[in-house]
Amino acid sequence: MSLFTFRKSIILGIFIALLCLFDRFYLPKLYIFSPKKLQELSVQAIKKHPHDTKALMDYLAESIRKEYGDSVLPLDHSKWFFNNAGNAMGSMVLLHLSISEYLIFFGTAVGTEGHSGVHLSNDYFTILVGEQKISAPGQLKPTIYKPGMQNYLPRMRRVQYSMPGECWALELAQGWIPLMFPFGFIETFFSTLDFGNLWTTLYYASKAMFKSFINGKF
Repeated sequence: MSLFTFRKSIILGIFIALLCLFDRFYLPKLYIFSPKKLQELSVQAIKKHPHDTKALMDYLAESIRKEYGDSVLPLDHSKWFFNNAGNAMGSMVLLHLSISEYLIFFGTAVGTEGHSGVHLSNDYFTILVGEQKISAPGQLKPTIYKPGMQNYLPRMRRVQYSMPGECWALELAQGWIPLMFPFGFIETFFSTLDFGNLWTTLYYASKAMFKSFINGKF
């Protein structure tokens, strides 16, 4: 091994070590949302509007804004867009997006099924309407989540999931959010060819990310 190659290896090793330290000790300090609190607010909204999905979401979004202030975007029903990822299709609207977290309403009116993806983030999926079924390799019976229940998917874990029929959820992800973007975009190029939806996604995502930067949220 040449001296130049050895030096590059040392530099790369130091960089990886610093990245691991950042991931372990600093990144969690950037989180502002509590999965437990979001679940509590979701349960309250479900009890108040058990038969009206729009009213439920409006009430929940306002409750979250009261709890977390301007870090949460106002819910605007004109800003929903499709999401195709892991062979599943649904629609979503952003409530928060930053380097370390996103908070969205996600779901489908007709049902979907797919792969969760493998991510460097923890995911908290609180069911609001309908139900979600998940299974891991070798799991012979599904785990079923109903309204008010929260499905926790740790980073680097993968599952198959389905949302049979109408199902809507509040989803929080905490971790390296930009590394999730390829999973959400790749089917545009190799499957749907819906570049209009890709543009809409990038437009709303960049605006939300910029707002977080302005507020000092990374």
